Amino acid sequence: MTTKQGKAPGPDDGQRRARRGMVLTLLGIGLVCAAYVVTIVVMVAR
Repeated sequence: MTTKQGKAPGPDDGQRRARRGMVLTLLGIGLVCAAYVVTIVVMVAR
């Protein structure tokens, strides 16, 4: 891998960072929704 030192981060680097942030956000929302659904199912099952 080549390292670009002393240069400003290119558009590719910015896109990659933004995409990673979006993926993390989606994962977080998915986890919250899953926990919410599991809690409701457990409460209904009792």
